[in-house]
Amino acid sequence: MKIMITNDDGITAPGLVSLCNYLNQYHDVFVVAPDNERSGVSQSITYRRPVFHKEYRIGEGIHGIGVNGYPVDCVKVAMFELCPFRPDLVVSGINSGLNVGLNVGHSGTVAGALAGAQYGLASIALSLEEHSVMNYQRAIEIVWPVLRPLVENGQHRGSVLNVNIPTAALEGEPEFAVVPMRLGSGA
Repeated sequence: MKIMITNDDGITAPGLVSLCNYLNQYHDVFVVAPDNERSGVSQSITYRRPVFHKEYRIGEGIHGIGVNGYPVDCVKVAMFELCPFRPDLVVSGINSGLNVGLNVGHSGTVAGALAGAQYGLASIALSLEEHSVMNYQRAIEIVWPVLRPLVENGQHRGSVLNVNIPTAALEGEPEFAVVPMRLGSGA
C-alpha cells in the first residue's frame, strides 16, 4: 500500500518515528507532519500566513516533510503539492494519549485522519494511552495486523477508524472492541 503519515505531536515525535519505521518495512510511506506539536487543534487550518515546509530525517532511511501548520494543512499540502503518489491510506499518529469521548472533536490526530477521509481515502487515527514508558513499537505491532485487512484493496474509502490502544493491551494477548462513536449530546 501507499501510505501518507501525519500526526499532531510533530514530525520528530517518537510515536510517528516508530510508526514510520514499522510501516516502511512493508509499504511505501510518505510523511508530512507539523514541524512542532499541534495537539488539540481540531480541524484548524492556516490561512493568514504562508505555509512553509522543510525536509527532516525521521527514521531508518526515512525522510519526511515538516510543515509550519496544522495536521489538516499537512494532509492538504501532501495531497496537492508534495506527495509523489496518490495514497491508498492516511495514518495519523501514533498519538501520545488517547482520543476518546469529548476529546475526539478537539484532536489534531483525528483531524488529520478526517482530512484524509474528506479526499476519499481510508484513514486511521492511532493513539496510545499515556504511560511512564510509551511502547509505540509494541502498539503498532499489535494493531497493524488487525487494521491492514480492513483498509487493503480500497476498503473503507472515505472512512475514519479511530483506534485507541490502552497500555494494558501491550502485555499478553490483547482483546479488541469496536465501539461506535457519537459526536454531540444527542439531546
